Amino acid sequence: MTVLDEETRRFVQQAVVLPPKALAQAWERLLDLHPQGGRAARDAVRVSAAQNSEIDNAVRSGLRARLADLDAHSPDLFSDAIVVTGSVARAIQARSNLTGEQYQLLTEPFTAVGMAVPEHR
Repeated sequence: MTVLDEETRRFVQQAVVLPPKALAQAWERLLDLHPQGGRAARDAVRVSAAQNSEIDNAVRSGLRARLADLDAHSPDLFSDAIVVTGSVARAIQARSNLTGEQYQLLTEPFTAVGMAVPEHR
């Protein structure tokens, strides 16, 4: 039984198949946003333990299937992609508890590479 909403599941499915270059750019954007309020916004995200576990499992399994491809781009990309994809997936799942500004800041790593994310509620 899934505990995630459809938009979060769809985001993860689409994010884990992005080209390695796009995932690396999303990671870099996450790092850029960190001092601009990204950390504080991430601290505002609250998902249940079951939701967190489902996000983590979906992200890891999706990216693990592409490990060789990701490693060929950068040896750290697998772990970096897990962090950025999981962070944004948690923000999408918890979007109703975030301000519009927090949500925009948290999803920007993927919108910056041209990926659509669900609208803020």
